[in-house]
Amino acid sequence: MTADELLSTDPLAIAPALAFFTVAIADGSLDAAEIDRFRKQMEACDECGTLFGAALERLSANTETLDAAMDAASEAVLAGGADAAWAAIREALSGKANDEAERFVADAVAFARGIAEAAAGLYDTGPQVSEAEAAAVDRVAAALRG
Repeated sequence: MTADELLSTDPLAIAPALAFFTVAIADGSLDAAEIDRFRKQMEACDECGTLFGAALERLSANTETLDAAMDAASEAVLAGGADAAWAAIREALSGKANDEAERFVADAVAFARGIAEAAAGLYDTGPQVSEAEAAAVDRVAAALRG
C-alpha cells in the first residue's frame, strides 16, 4: 500500500504518525526518546477510544501499513502538505458520531503531547516541553478541530 492509497482509503490510520512527525520535528530534531515513545504509545493505548485505538491497531497490524503511514506523514509534514492530510482526517471524522470524533481528537492530542514529553524531564525534573513542541501539540489540536 502506498502513502497516497492509505491517505485516501484510511486517513484515520495516518493520524498517529502525523501527530508524531508534527511534534517530533518541531524543535528541529527527531531524537531516540521520541521514537521510543511513539513505539510504546502504539503498543499500549488501553485508555484510547475506539476510533483512535483501531487506528493504532491498523498501523501496528503490518509493516506495510505502518511504512505507508510514516511515509505519508513525514512527507506531509516535511513538504508542507500537513494541512491536506489533517483535512482528510477531519473529513473521515465528519462521518462518525460526535462523541466518537471528539474522543479521537482528544486521543490524538494526548498522543502528540506524549511525544512532546518524551525527551523532556531529564534528571527527574519533570516534563519540560519545548515551546516549539508545545506549539506543535496546539497545531495538532487546531488542525483536528478545523
